[in-house]
Amino acid sequence: MIIGTIFNDRNFDFAAYQKIFSNLQNWRLLRNSLTLGLSTALFALAVGIPLGYFLGKTDLPFKSFFKIGFLIPLFFPPYILSIAWSHILGKQGLLQTLFGVGSFTSDFLFSLPGAAFVLTNIYYPLVMLICLAAFYGIDRSFEDEALLHTGERKILSRILLPLILPFLKAAFLFVFIIALSEFGVPAFLGTNVYTVEILTQFSAFYDFQTATAHAVILVFVALVIVISSRKLVNRISTGIMESLGYANYRIINLKRWKIPVLILVSLAFFFFVLLPLAVLVCKSLPLNTYIQAFNLASSGILHSLLWSGIGATTLVLFGFVFGYFRIREHWQSINPLTLFTFAIPSTVLGIGLISLWNRGAPFYFVYNSILMVLFVYIARFVFITQNVISGAISQIPVSYEEAAFLEGGGRFKIIGKIIIPLSKPALIAAWILGFIFCFGEIGATLLVYPPGSSTLPIKIFTITANSPENLAAALCMLLVLIILISLGVFFLTLKSFRKNLIML
Repeated sequence: MIIGTIFNDRNFDFAAYQKIFSNLQNWRLLRNSLTLGLSTALFALAVGIPLGYFLGKTDLPFKSFFKIGFLIPLFFPPYILSIAWSHILGKQGLLQTLFGVGSFTSDFLFSLPGAAFVLTNIYYPLVMLICLAAFYGIDRSFEDEALLHTGERKILSRILLPLILPFLKAAFLFVFIIALSEFGVPAFLGTNVYTVEILTQFSAFYDFQTATAHAVILVFVALVIVISSRKLVNRISTGIMESLGYANYRIINLKRWKIPVLILVSLAFFFFVLLPLAVLVCKSLPLNTYIQAFNLASSGILHSLLWSGIGATTLVLFGFVFGYFRIREHWQSINPLTLFTFAIPSTVLGIGLISLWNRGAPFYFVYNSILMVLFVYIARFVFITQNVISGAISQIPVSYEEAAFLEGGGRFKIIGKIIIPLSKPALIAAWILGFIFCFGEIGATLLVYPPGSSTLPIKIFTITANSPENLAAALCMLLVLIILISLGVFFLTLKSFRKNLIML
């Protein structure tokens, strides 16, 4: 892809980059992309840190329910929540019906701040989850000693926040990367950012060289992020998994603040989780709409289930190999490399795969097959499965393998008899996570899927603008139901995983 932007008829040609850098509009696109990433990360921190604190460090009632409930938006394809919020804030949305302010709220939603708001709704659970892990990893002795000299407020500002600061930096980084590379939300809301411009140049204007030159700029941004943060990512990804097995953390008694905090957290749960889902459910009625939606998208559902299953299995295989070599052979370069492919925007990845495989035989047989979609899944999500599995492997004492080696066991036998059985809950959790993220992927899949094999997300994305609202909402709910069922299995597996870590 990079070579294609600087060669034209076998001669050096930097016209594509000259065209980009000389056009003020392209600088605005880059500014918009960076602004979207930064504002989403900051807003997600503002929401996720208080939730992580109240759910991780206090005796708030119904904590287990809220922990699971608040995580739900993280696993939804982003454009699903875009559709939900358009039914709330759009010109004909819920607020227009109730208060007549649809014109104002629609202008907000279909703008850069509106895109940041929707992305915040999706990615604040990531910040909350990282904060939970950080608070779980703080030994209570630090706080018990400080309580002899000061109160809770100073403990929070002088002990807890400084100790979790590296985790907050990692949370900010992850949200920034994901928001920067997001395609579905800006595309649906009409926000001018680089990921949307790349697809427009490629699919609408057929300007491959300009599209790839734009893509190379985002690849460069992703590379800078990875190089500058590789040590932090290596440290935090292991620390998060280690904290799951730690139990000596202190719980704060809220006392008279318990009810006010419970009301505040409940309002946040209603606003960020229940309201978007409830609007989608109401818009999808009557029930016979689901029959029509299923008939329309049955092939897409089958393709999504099949491809996501294959993709999740492949992700677990790659994630296990990468995780094993990272932990046991100390190949620390694996994490930055998988983070780099994770940070590359999906539309950029799609164009890169097309530029590599769109040529004559034998490349054509790969280009016209499911392998293209599988390459997308591996590149985008192996960072997630690799970190889940490597965290589990790091909890297995090396002495188990050393004892097996002394008894004559080879590497493959040790892996098969010790590592895999002890990592089984993590492997299942990684498979389910891989399945969920593969199921909702759209940016790169939209570019590389074989003809006549569109997935459910692609079906939703392509018919939303031209179909009745209730039909589009019903399709969204079908996708949501599949993900919710997968999430239920995931949380049961995660509970077993945590018990295994504590036992180890």
